[in-house]
Amino acid sequence: MKPRPRATLSFDLDTAADHLQGYGHGVAEPEEEDPVYRLALPRILDSLDGAGLKATFFVIARDAETQAERLQEVARRGHEIASHSWSHSQPFVSGPEERLEAELTESRTALESASGSEVVGFRAPGWDLRPPVLERLGQAGYEYDASVFPGPFLPLLRLATWWLGTRSPAIFRMATFRHVFARRHFHLRKLSTGRTLVEFPLTLTPILGWPLYRTMESYLGASRLERCVCFAARLGRDLSFPGHGMDFLGIDEDGVDERLRRHPGMGSPLAERLEHWKQWMDTMAPRFRFATFREHARELASPRPSPELSHGMA
Repeated sequence: MKPRPRATLSFDLDTAADHLQGYGHGVAEPEEEDPVYRLALPRILDSLDGAGLKATFFVIARDAETQAERLQEVARRGHEIASHSWSHSQPFVSGPEERLEAELTESRTALESASGSEVVGFRAPGWDLRPPVLERLGQAGYEYDASVFPGPFLPLLRLATWWLGTRSPAIFRMATFRHVFARRHFHLRKLSTGRTLVEFPLTLTPILGWPLYRTMESYLGASRLERCVCFAARLGRDLSFPGHGMDFLGIDEDGVDERLRRHPGMGSPLAERLEHWKQWMDTMAPRFRFATFREHARELASPRPSPELSHGMA
């Protein structure tokens, strides 16, 4: 029997303030009771429990201390906490060397202290990562990276973000074209130190190469997105499927800042979007072998993977 492909659900817990900054509304300090943590996170956890799935949550370490109790609850329920940097600054890799050290090393330390769980994974803000930083990740003790957005759509995303945001040229200092030709499968990267780092690229549709993540529902529609993922499962493609905490909030229902209505999907009723998530999880659960990134990374890095575990490593 052909083994089921691997799959990982992940959620970036960017606060409402982070999203507002990304859309060009200036720098704002996140609130301790930000709706992403207060409202969206419990909804995500309940949805995962209902589907019997475990996920990886990429957390901005700046929020770790104020959200410690909630992060501990995430870990208690069997999910993984991973680093989404210290500050979520963009551009990410073009800053001073000492800032990069804090973004990588101090974020991991703060998240482990706050959550009480091991932190071994990283996702760069805005997918802004270059190969030299992968070396730094290995030195800082990370076991995997999930910052690769392969294919031709990242340049289009950068242009759209620039158009909808402040029109700042800084966005064009972010890593973009290296992603276009990046490997599209889960794989091991050999570092100069001799250590290995597992890379988990965002999954693309098999034919057209559309990125498979929750934002695409706004463009493809829920049913078409689901069919694309089902097709990937039939072909045996491993799945890395990210979402945002913001996906579980409603502008009108939760009183979220009206300026965030431009976030993909926020114009749809919250109940409809939550039902789509439930249907998607129920449909995908039997088609893939779901686990956290940490679990899949350790399987892939195992010196003697079984035939099922080595499936999809091309």
